Order: sequence, then structure tokens, then C-alpha cells
Amino acid sequence: MITGPWEVAHSPADQLELDLLLDKISAAGIDSLSKTEKARLNELSKKLRGR
Repeated sequence: MITGPWEVAHSPADQLELDLLLDKISAAGIDSLSKTEKARLNELSKKLRGR
């Protein structure tokens, strides 16, 4: 894997939280997320994509 200064170190805790939210969506659909969970999903997605 090539790394460089443009890469942002991601928190394992953030990745785990995102994975748990995605697992919940996979199991029960996007509508199973609360408003707070949807906001957190959006926040984590942007953060982990480097935006």
C-alpha cells in the first residue's frame, strides 16, 4: 500500500462505529436508524472520506 502526506489517519473507533451503523442498515434497512444515528453516519462518512 502506498502512503503519503495526503492520507488522514482514521480512528479505529470511528471505523468500528461506522461498521456497526452499516451492519444495522444491512440487517434492518436505512429506516431502522434513528435521526441521531443518521446524522452520525453522515458525519463519519465525510470524516473517513477525508472531506
